[in-house]
Amino acid sequence: MNKLPTLSVVTTCSHAVSKEFYLKELIESVWEIADEIVIINGDKSNHPSYSEVAETIYYDKQCKYGIWYESTDSSLNKTITRKLHDKIKIYHNPWQKRLGCMMGRLQRSLAISHATKDYIMLLDADEIIHEKDHDKIRKCLELGHTAYAWHTLHFYKDYNTVKITGGSWYDYRANLFKNNSYIFDFHDSNNGYQGTIYANMEDNERDRKYLPLIEHPDCKKTSIEVFHYGHVRSDKVYLQKTNEINASYHPNHKNKTKVEWDLSNTMLFAGDHPKVMKERIERFINESI
Repeated sequence: MNKLPTLSVVTTCSHAVSKEFYLKELIESVWEIADEIVIINGDKSNHPSYSEVAETIYYDKQCKYGIWYESTDSSLNKTITRKLHDKIKIYHNPWQKRLGCMMGRLQRSLAISHATKDYIMLLDADEIIHEKDHDKIRKCLELGHTAYAWHTLHFYKDYNTVKITGGSWYDYRANLFKNNSYIFDFHDSNNGYQGTIYANMEDNERDRKYLPLIEHPDCKKTSIEVFHYGHVRSDKVYLQKTNEINASYHPNHKNKTKVEWDLSNTMLFAGDHPKVMKERIERFINESI
């Protein structure tokens, strides 16, 4: 039996806790299928005591993610030794606000550059994979196409509501692709284009064109779903986050003072959430009561 191609899952994150990202759930959702998980930490520090991203990864004393502790009690003047599972690779590249929307593209491309396996799965830190799709992902690796486009479910305001796709609410993105040095990220929510681009190597270097990977002749659309939860946060954090994003694209943006949820073009979600979301959804429901 032929061995499956190996898989790198790559993502980027800053302020994992205070901005209510889903980094912990992302890692748990891909743990069984990933050979490597690459994280670009955009916090100012990479130390667990000063970085929310690093703190999220190191958070668990019961050895999730293969973490082990020689000692866990600094109050006893014992040295704390923490070691990540070899599967997790964290690289530190502090977020530069002055670069605006280009910074996100830079971070994703940097994450891609650190991937060492045969295929790359590119996810944002608010995107989760359902366990029901693990076998489908393995099948994609087995088939060996250049890229695969997955359907995105955009949850909005709560875990029961999803946006109907269209415009900036994109339907498909090329989330899985071969590890090729001529592929990098150009994710652009506000301008409607999503995902990675690739170089047409048939052109000479001077005239070379970069094209959307989702339009590559060997990019196959699949029924695999990406659960995008970035629009489900507390009102305070969501307001702060959307103001920051809008300012990164539009320097003259005036910050809003309250969240304006637009429930047009939405529908009720009738399916099941990934199992890794159970605790978080329960907490959200209890806090909403």
